[in-house]
This record gives sequence, structure tokens and C-alpha cells, in this order.
Amino acid sequence: MNFQSLLRPNVVALLTEKPDNKQVSTLDTLQANLAETRAALCKQLSLIRNVSPDCIHFTTGTAQSLCQLLTLFCQPRIDNVVTPSPLAPHIAHQCMLADVELRTAPLTPNFDFEAAPLLCASNGRTKIAYLCSPHIPTGNPLNRAQLQQMLADFGGLVVVNEAHADYSSLPSLVPLVASEPRLVVLRTFSQSWADPSLRLAVVYASPSLVDLLGRAFVAPSVGVPVLLRANQILSRPQDAHRRLRQTIDERAKVAQSLSQLPYVEKVYPSHANFLLVRFANADTVARHLQAHGIPCQPFAASSPCAQCLQISIGTPQENTKLLAALRNLL
Repeated sequence: MNFQSLLRPNVVALLTEKPDNKQVSTLDTLQANLAETRAALCKQLSLIRNVSPDCIHFTTGTAQSLCQLLTLFCQPRIDNVVTPSPLAPHIAHQCMLADVELRTAPLTPNFDFEAAPLLCASNGRTKIAYLCSPHIPTGNPLNRAQLQQMLADFGGLVVVNEAHADYSSLPSLVPLVASEPRLVVLRTFSQSWADPSLRLAVVYASPSLVDLLGRAFVAPSVGVPVLLRANQILSRPQDAHRRLRQTIDERAKVAQSLSQLPYVEKVYPSHANFLLVRFANADTVARHLQAHGIPCQPFAASSPCAQCLQISIGTPQENTKLLAALRNLL
């Protein structure tokens, strides 16, 4: 099955209308500059990610990427999305905004993804399966065999958020989009290229789906200054790679130090720039860290991550402050 059969009827009608040539103006200088800058960035990314430039679409962030996909494929109050639990927080927010039902299926006790529960949670109105690799908020990578099962047995779009994937040693799924028309991979410069200030995300998908996104959302959401900044970052990959390497090294050091604290029950393996840590007294630890100005993400008592905290990996100085604060809790 290709993705065209999944489109909302109104989207099909919109995209089959012939444009009014009287209202279509030629590219002015600014538009031509935007197109040229975009093409240059696509060329750089295509070489880095081993994918055709025709497989690349830009948005202002993961939230907008999801919003566009939900708009194209999911009819409000009719269609639904499935995703593993514990949830990546942004998917629940976007589905609520789109008035689209969100169905969940649990990860394993070790927070690994298996396709079967998600397939059982889906039905004939499930248009999108939303996955993260590494998973948010646990940091687990996506098992490639389980992904292949989803692509084989699920009839909808499989969307994989790889926002944190550059912190993993495992290969990206991006090259697969050329041969898997229902696979979409999301990336973001704020993580992948270690530049949190840059509001730029990349949707990697089949050329026909990228073309559809470009025709459906005709007003460009990403301007020339952002694209130029991204081109500059890609021209100096050693800077981003150095920051990524530092974060990966710091992650190992922090995990080792945390595992030695008596009130830490488990430090889960992570392929992201954060750690999921189970504490004997998570609420007390969270209040203690917040009192010291150190951010952490607690979870509700009903969450599969109850008694856990998500702890970000920062600079060496920030990590030293984190560990000192935790040792003072002894």
C-alpha cells in the first residue's frame, strides 16, 4: 500500500485542483534566493544522510512536522494515531490540537519497543504509527527488526522521530525512506547538530510525499536566514561532532557516577542526550535538584516511568554540579 490511499479526501480534492494561472506570479528575487539557499542545504544534507535531495522537506520543528502530517492524513474525530507508552510528550499535544484520537501500547518492562502491541492497538482508522529512536523519554533505540515488522504489517504511515539519534552509535533510518514509501523520518538541527537556538527540522520521506508536502503547504515556513545558518553549521561539521562526542562521553561518566549512589535503583541504557534513572525516592530527589536550580523531568505516579527522573546531559561543569548536588543528598 502506498501513502496516497491514506490521504484525507479534502486533501486529495485540494491537490487535484488546477491552479489559477492568473494568481500565480513568477518568482521574485526573494523567492529565488530562498529556493537557491534551500537547494544548497538539501544538497549538503543529501550527502551527509545518504539520501536524494528530493526526499527532504523543511519545517520549523518537530511540532510543525507532526502538525503537517496530521493535517494531510488524519480526519478529526474519525482517524487515529498509535504510539508506544510512555509517551513522547509532543505527540499527545499535537493530536489533541488536531482533534485526533491517540492510542497507546506499552513498551516492554525494560522500555524496548515491540511491534505486536502497537499493531493490536491499531484499527482500520489508524493512519499514523509514531515512534522515536531513541525513544523519548527513555533513551532506548528502536529495534530494526521490529520496525520492519511495523512496515510489513501496518497499513498506515510509520513516522520515526530521530531527534536524538546522533547521540547513538546505531545507523540512521533516513536512507530507508527511498525504498519505503510509508516511512517518514524526522530530524532536528537543535539536537542533531547541537544547536538548540536553530528552529529547523527536516522531514525525510519518499520524493512523492515530499512533493505533496510542498504543494499542500505552499507558504514556506523556514526563511533564508535560518537556512543560511544551517548551511554554515554543515560547512563545519567538526564543531558539531566535537559537541556530540563530548555529550556522549559525559553521558557515560554521569551514568557511572549515578549508579554508585545508594538511592539509585537503576540507570537505564541511553542512546540520547539524557538518562532515565530510577530512584528509591524520586520525588525527594526532584525537589532537591530543583532547589539547586538543576532541571529534571519527573513522571506521574500512573506513568510506567513512575519513580524515575529524566536527567539531561549538559556540559562538564553542569554535570559536575548535578553530581555534587546528588551526593549532598546522602
